[in-house]
Amino acid sequence: MNIDIRTLILITGISHLMQVLVFYYQFITNKFIKGPGWWLMWSVAEFIGFGIILLRGIPSLLQLAIAFQNIIILLGTVFIYIGVLQFFEKKINLKFILSFFSSFVVLHLSFLFIKDDIYLRTLLLNVFLSAIAFLTAITIFNNKTSYIASTANFSIILFSIHGSIFSYRTIILVLDPFESNMFAPTFFNLTQYFDALFLGLLWTFGFIIMINHRLNLDISEAKTHFEQIFSTSPDAALITRLNDGMFVDCNENFTKIFGYSKDDISGKTTLDINFWKNPADRQELVRMIMKSGVYENYELLFQRKDGIIITGLMSAKAITLKGIPHIISVTRDISDRKQVEEVLKESEQRLQYVLKGSRLGFWDWNLITNEIKRNEQWAEMLGYKIDEVEFTVMQWIDLVHPDDRAMALESIQEHIKGITPMHRIEYRMRTSDGQYKWILDQGQVVEWDSNHRIIRMSGTHTDITERKQAEMALQESEKRYRLLFQNLSSGFALHEIILNSNGKPCDYRFLEINPAFEILTGLKATDLIGKTTLEVLPNTEPYWIETYGKVALTGNPITFENYSIEFNKYYHVNAYSPESGKFATIFHDISDQKLFEAELQNKNEELIKVNIDKDRFMSILAHDLKSPFNTILGYLNLLTENIHEYDIDKIEKQIAIINNSAQNTYFLMEDILLWARSKSGKIPFEPKELNLNTICKDIIEILMPNASTKNISINYDEYDEAVAFADVDMLKTILRNLISNAIKFTNRGGTVNVAVNRPIKQTSEFNQSNLEIECKDGKYNSSQIISVADNGIGIVSEIKDKLFNIMQTYSTKGTTNEMGTGLGLSLCKEFVERHGGEIWVESEFGKGSTFYFTLAKSNS
Repeated sequence: MNIDIRTLILITGISHLMQVLVFYYQFITNKFIKGPGWWLMWSVAEFIGFGIILLRGIPSLLQLAIAFQNIIILLGTVFIYIGVLQFFEKKINLKFILSFFSSFVVLHLSFLFIKDDIYLRTLLLNVFLSAIAFLTAITIFNNKTSYIASTANFSIILFSIHGSIFSYRTIILVLDPFESNMFAPTFFNLTQYFDALFLGLLWTFGFIIMINHRLNLDISEAKTHFEQIFSTSPDAALITRLNDGMFVDCNENFTKIFGYSKDDISGKTTLDINFWKNPADRQELVRMIMKSGVYENYELLFQRKDGIIITGLMSAKAITLKGIPHIISVTRDISDRKQVEEVLKESEQRLQYVLKGSRLGFWDWNLITNEIKRNEQWAEMLGYKIDEVEFTVMQWIDLVHPDDRAMALESIQEHIKGITPMHRIEYRMRTSDGQYKWILDQGQVVEWDSNHRIIRMSGTHTDITERKQAEMALQESEKRYRLLFQNLSSGFALHEIILNSNGKPCDYRFLEINPAFEILTGLKATDLIGKTTLEVLPNTEPYWIETYGKVALTGNPITFENYSIEFNKYYHVNAYSPESGKFATIFHDISDQKLFEAELQNKNEELIKVNIDKDRFMSILAHDLKSPFNTILGYLNLLTENIHEYDIDKIEKQIAIINNSAQNTYFLMEDILLWARSKSGKIPFEPKELNLNTICKDIIEILMPNASTKNISINYDEYDEAVAFADVDMLKTILRNLISNAIKFTNRGGTVNVAVNRPIKQTSEFNQSNLEIECKDGKYNSSQIISVADNGIGIVSEIKDKLFNIMQTYSTKGTTNEMGTGLGLSLCKEFVERHGGEIWVESEFGKGSTFYFTLAKSNS
């Protein structure tokens, strides 16, 4: 279907003319609302702009029509934006608006008169129209309030669509530049006209609804405003601005009371006319209003127009007018009442001093009118202010605890009937926070009429809550004590100390014991109560009588653990003095705990030793086995790579080194395994008579290859009586370790001597002439002394004393960097001591060392 563009433009212009009429009506009827005037100017501009478009068909007017058409249409959208700012009462950034609009005008006219380019003009107009549309949408979004939220959202959507249409047109022009004939019925042209026609009508509709919402809000505020003013008559009613106290409105009674006319206060603040006697009162008013929104019944001093100071009772609350916080206040002139009150106050003050000093609440009951007057202390006693208290009997009945009402009323009736000389009763009354207090209520009849009818009764209230609580606490404490006493798992006993003629404690008497005491001691209450400890337990040490006497006489408590010989048990005891001359003990049996602690200590010591052994074992596995394996692997790699290049001598030499390292590794592993088995107690001990000559020579033969690599000679002098009672495996291990160490720490060409019962010099560690060896299998009076001596590097004295310490093992490299675990000597010491022997060393640094150990010759 072909659409005639000129007809569409004409329809659009007519629609904007209708919008002109709508906005004109809004403008003249709602002049106090800002915004509609600018929207009226927009509709006029749009009507003119679309009318000028039709003039573009006249060639002589073409350039002028183009110039004014685009400028007026953009100006109309600027008017919309300004109208939105005005409607929300926001400041207009005139500099920005002028810069925005003037930029468009300059560029538009340049592309028309300097360089006539319809493409650039079209692109420019679309960019500026989309920008002002989105800016308008954002402004509405940022300033919308709850009362226009739905309509504002509707307008935001419309302007977003409006901006999107012209953004789309801009993108089309950028991607596919072309010169458009604006009267051609293309989609590109139709979008702008349908946008102007339909979206213009829709946002006009939205603006009208926003105006109506504002009107409804203002009408509602105005209605509330005046209702509040007139509802507070006949007092002085006043509306002021919260932030500065500017007068907004007042009622007639304000002018009557304070003497100011409305003209006197127009455009002025309360401070300008010295309305407040104390300006700080207004600051407090504002603070309270901002905090809670209300300010109720405050007596303040004000200054009238004639300078007279009056007392006013002011109440105020916060209100909002046109979105701005205000204060509406009502002030009652109570100057005359204050004068009367001062007189009454002075006369009553003396009585109040007496009542207040005695902390008594006073009540005065008129039985004819049934009215009761009460003083401030009566109210405060229950947590109320005096003005919160009603002058009725019903309030008193309501405040009395439901369980106490009947007896309270009965006490009053008995006194009224003359049965009792006065009304006196204790009962509970409810306080303002819902709790209950105990009250002592005392009163008497004080006035009768001519017929002897009672017409008046007066009395006092006394707060006895603390006393009642103390009484109940005492009862509850006694109840809890008795329950605890009977069910306490710990033993309890109360005693009375007995003093001699010198005033010194000499005995103590049992006053009370609990069932747990009988269970823990086996003693019965019937055998103890009333008797002294020396009568029942004559072996009681004087120390305990003296100790408990100090507790009873000084009041200083003690806590201790004690072993009782009589009962063969450990007890944990607390002793304290409940009153002078008496002491109580609370105790419980800790015998099982003591036994457990001893067992735990033993287990901890064993665990520490096991952990140390484990750490040592892991260290050896991780470190000390690495070096010999590196040697073996290194030489094997050399042989593998060079087997065909090496001569037989070199091969034999390297094989000898490998063999020596493997043998050392074997011995090392054997030491480690023996040590580990020893720590776990898995090495059997099977001693028997052995020939030391045979065993020594066997070990020397095994270790000779190691010595040969360093050209070390090993000598052994056979001994005819070389017999010992020992475990063969342990003995071999001892000899192998000592001889291996001698080879390890002897330089090339050195000598190692092994001997049995070789003469030795006397030492502080061992005396050969007086040797007595003791082991767990028996006592031996004669021993074989085996020695391994070398002329090697010796041992420094600092290390010598620690060589055999299992907790401080040392691993030192030999003269040719041989490695070890440091376990050998510890293992030797353990095995020697297993035989009941001793092991020690004599050494001089740089000259050599001699290790000695003893074995029993026979099993005696």
